[in-house]
Amino acid sequence: MTEPRALNYGLGFYSVDIVGIYDAEDRPDPDQIEQAIAKFTASHSDVVCPHGVVDTYNSDANWLTRCFTIEYAVWFWLILPGMVNLGMVIPLGSKTVFFRRAALNEMGGWDAHNVTEDADLGIQIARHF
Repeated sequence: MTEPRALNYGLGFYSVDIVGIYDAEDRPDPDQIEQAIAKFTASHSDVVCPHGVVDTYNSDANWLTRCFTIEYAVWFWLILPGMVNLGMVIPLGSKTVFFRRAALNEMGGWDAHNVTEDADLGIQIARHF
């Protein structure tokens, strides 16, 4: 079973207004869910998915983790804000994302056969809304 198929399957088990996705290796801030709810509350109703910033928690472990830290910093603090300012489509990352359930339903959920379901969903959001 692919991750997007599992996500679609899971949608059938609850009826909430906001859906959050974490990867298994995530270590979210303790108040991250409250922050996401506050973002939705403060945003216009057409905001489908406020995307959080991803960072590493072990940047000093070795050379590779330092590279990931640099990559995340460049992506989330420079590239994505620049894309937003240019009105470009934002490819979502699978970590730290929250969606309005109604929007997921309207789009038909995740593409069950797409291995880049997170980036694809960013494109689908741009197409539908």
